Amino acid sequence: MIILTKNGRDAKEKRKQEMQVPPQPPRSKLLLFIFAGLFCSAAGVGLYMFGAHHSGGKNSASSKPPAVIVQPEQESMPADSSEEPKVTTIGQYIDHGDGTVTDTKTGLMWKRCSDGLSGDNCEDGKVVSYKWDDAVQRFKNVEYAGYADWRLPTIDELKTLVHCSKGVKDKDDGECNDESERPTINQQAFPNTWEWYWSGSPDANSTAYAWLVNFGHGYSGLDARGNRSDGNAVRLVRGGSVSRQTVPKLQPLPNAEKMPQQDRAIGQYIYHGDGTVTDTKTGLIWKRCSEGLSGVNCEKGELKYYTWNEAVKHFKNVEYADHTDWRMPTIDELKTLVYCSKGVNKESGWCNDGSEEPTINQQAFPNTKASVVWSGSPYVFNSHLDGAVSVSFGNGVSFIDDRSSNSAVRLVRDGR
Repeated sequence: MIILTKNGRDAKEKRKQEMQVPPQPPRSKLLLFIFAGLFCSAAGVGLYMFGAHHSGGKNSASSKPPAVIVQPEQESMPADSSEEPKVTTIGQYIDHGDGTVTDTKTGLMWKRCSDGLSGDNCEDGKVVSYKWDDAVQRFKNVEYAGYADWRLPTIDELKTLVHCSKGVKDKDDGECNDESERPTINQQAFPNTWEWYWSGSPDANSTAYAWLVNFGHGYSGLDARGNRSDGNAVRLVRGGSVSRQTVPKLQPLPNAEKMPQQDRAIGQYIYHGDGTVTDTKTGLIWKRCSEGLSGVNCEKGELKYYTWNEAVKHFKNVEYADHTDWRMPTIDELKTLVYCSKGVNKESGWCNDGSEEPTINQQAFPNTKASVVWSGSPYVFNSHLDGAVSVSFGNGVSFIDDRSSNSAVRLVRDGR
């Protein structure tokens, strides 16, 4: 058995990177593997383990429970992965560069082009007109851009796309003022938009009708019904449904130059200018700075370290950036932040040699140390091990650590 001494955080990180880790078992066999290692060491079956204390002092490896490497669920990346996804922000929308757009206010993901159109600016093809029943039958769990759950939007979801550049004339029917740009939609996010679009919502009072939105005028009132036999355009959506109670009021969007905090794309992340960052792949919203740091580039303050019990007790429903539900991430959430610029060693789960340190997107999360960060996940396999799971952003590996160790914390909250 190899046990590392506990003579300081830097020494621990250096030794972790120098160790050669044996191939890890499949995830389904991980618990059995750990159990065998703990109870069968006398038979020559052992695990490589880590010392858990970060704060220095005397070597107490014999009195502290060891830490066990946890195989991260991360696919191997190509050796040259410096090219980041083409992601841009357009007002409240995120254009992912693959024909999809995410609305940061509702969390819904839309197809950028109406059905039948394609191209960077939806300039290719021809808008297809569907009868309502045909559209409902055709557009269920449609495959597109790596997802297989595209569908027709509800009427409440479809209405959130209406943008009245000069305000709303009639709040009851949503019609835009006459001076508003037409079509009444963000034309950069959704170019070449047509006029009438079906929702997937039938009229509950008449089986012959279904609900529509008119993007020629922004009209979506009580009389915006169409005969199901009429032909209208379709725009697909995916994600959680917007309820009638949560539909935002239709107000003019501020000009980008007047927005105090303009969103900015950094790879798969969106920096909102208020100290928070959204991961467009997971939907999670992160604090840009580790606890103790602040400033635009996290250059102010001093990084704080906590024992696991201190952190779990302290970071519940924390208030920050107008939200009061900030918390510690689970281990699965925290592992999504690991970025191995030179790919991942499939056998050890560590970032390959030569990967940039810290192993995180340093533009999205500046001044991050190549050190250990706590998750909020306890180690529950063996009640005799007083441990919790953390991630080292020095090498990208996740492992079990002693709860009395001192590590950094980065908070997260659920997306919309």
